[in-house]
Amino acid sequence: MRLNRTQIPQEPLDGIVRGALSDVARERLKADVVHWGLEQARHGQSVTEDLLQHEYQKRLHTAERQLRAIEDEYDRGLETAQARLHASMEVQKKALVERMHEPTSHRANSSAAPMTRRNLLMALGLVGVPAATAFGVTRVAVPPADAAPASDPNGLGGDAGWHTDPDASKIDNVKLSAMTNGDTVYMPFPGATQNPWPNHLSRLFPPPARPALRGRVREFTLTAQEKVLEIAKGVKFAGWTYDGTIPGPIIRVTQGDHVKVTLKNQTQHPHSIHFHSIHPSNQDGVFQTVLPGESGTYEFDAQPFGVFPYHCHTEPIDQHVFRGLYGVMIIDPPQPRPPAREMVMLMNGFDTNFDQGNELYSINGLPGYYYDNPIQLKAGQLNRIYLVNMTEFDAVNSFHMHANMFQWFPAGTSLTPTYLNDVVHLGVGDRGILEFTYDAPGRYMIHAHQNELTILGWKALFRVL
Repeated sequence: MRLNRTQIPQEPLDGIVRGALSDVARERLKADVVHWGLEQARHGQSVTEDLLQHEYQKRLHTAERQLRAIEDEYDRGLETAQARLHASMEVQKKALVERMHEPTSHRANSSAAPMTRRNLLMALGLVGVPAATAFGVTRVAVPPADAAPASDPNGLGGDAGWHTDPDASKIDNVKLSAMTNGDTVYMPFPGATQNPWPNHLSRLFPPPARPALRGRVREFTLTAQEKVLEIAKGVKFAGWTYDGTIPGPIIRVTQGDHVKVTLKNQTQHPHSIHFHSIHPSNQDGVFQTVLPGESGTYEFDAQPFGVFPYHCHTEPIDQHVFRGLYGVMIIDPPQPRPPAREMVMLMNGFDTNFDQGNELYSINGLPGYYYDNPIQLKAGQLNRIYLVNMTEFDAVNSFHMHANMFQWFPAGTSLTPTYLNDVVHLGVGDRGILEFTYDAPGRYMIHAHQNELTILGWKALFRVL
């Protein structure tokens, strides 16, 4: 998770005129003018359409002139802050060089912040002050260009005297909160797709478990494909996929099976498959890359039982993972678990604009889809979810169940649950098994227990009959 882009002023985009109010701001301005007209009429003044239009144009001109002035001030402040940050980094660099000659026992760990746009914006005090700065509710405090770096009482080469957060006492929170008009501070969710890939239910409902059988060989073939997918209403994502979907197919085997997985690479890039489990190093998928137009096979004995992610492990790994090359592997215990309605849910995110942060979130690659199209369960029936987190760029994702609780089996590597709960938080690659029963019919919500992730697509419903 990261700061929402509405909180950080962005570089001008093509087609956007400096100093031009957004459509939302113009609508609010119109509403203000209508309110002004009503007040004029209430005091006996004659109000005509021409008068309202004149007042609107006058206010629009004033607002856009002020906005241009603020943008110009921002540009000047950005240059000043960059110089200020550069001076601070030079102090840190000098301190680090001096400490290189000190005894090791006297050294302290230190690192200088990278010269990134986000650090410069933080230096300007803009982080967390979105529309307030844009509309002049609060102004940016920029340190003087000739200001000396703050003292370094700890001797760590830091700039301890200059805080990067805005001064909360100088923010007019009443005006700022009024500007949100009660709306979410996150980007609007476009809505679930009406055109899910035809085999999406095969990613939700796994094939049945098989009892152990000595000497059994299980063979699978996955094809790496580049495919444009509609992940939400009007949102296309250029995916790198296994078998054309995000996530890829469910691989289900039993502990002791000999597993052969062949990867056919039909893309322009080298790819691989790395399985989380126990296997020989020469089958790990890190150095066993399959080149474009070629095929390769990974072989191992399935162990131990549990639920595991698989994913591409080719460099740069962030590109290969966040674009969609991942899926779920279930290794069943020799004697299958008790009968249940079984589901696989892989939590993921989509970085649709390549800014190292997700704009949409989902289970099984379809943001909001299973909220609009609830998953049907039966009252009194045991349900089991194989849950995996593969959300790149977010340190943690979570699963919360409403009006019920579940037994939690971490990694699925034990037949005994560790606790009863209604929420679980998972790091990237972490996983487990949930078991639960609904006693009464109704609609029950599941979602991430981080509001941003829920608002941006990670929510679903159970319809219990």
